[in-house]
Amino acid sequence: MDANLASFYLYNGTILPFEDLAFNHAMTVNTIYFWENPLSMLEEVYRILKNGGVFGIAFAQKSFMKQLPFVEFGFQLYNTTDVKKLVSGTVFHLSDIINKTEQVTSKSGEKVNREYTVIILAK
Repeated sequence: MDANLASFYLYNGTILPFEDLAFNHAMTVNTIYFWENPLSMLEEVYRILKNGGVFGIAFAQKSFMKQLPFVEFGFQLYNTTDVKKLVSGTVFHLSDIINKTEQVTSKSGEKVNREYTVIILAK
């Protein structure tokens, strides 16, 4: 892989198509809601990270997501406590929790505060 290029891979949603210890860093944004087996997915990410590697999980807080009409269809919603509990079942080390709020415009045109979190995990 070239250092300055992004690559995209289609996979089955369960097994990441990469060799063990392939990456120094990995991140995901707004995908945790759809992981069929979150512990297995975290184990997969751990497998592909090099020793000392870092994994970032960004997600909108459950309190914000509950306001969206479409989340009742196939979303597993999380708050920080939920993700910390999930991570506690893995060998990852919780390195940092970054909470943010940003003002965005909803589909109806109104301003809303979107609360989101980035959890940083270290191998």
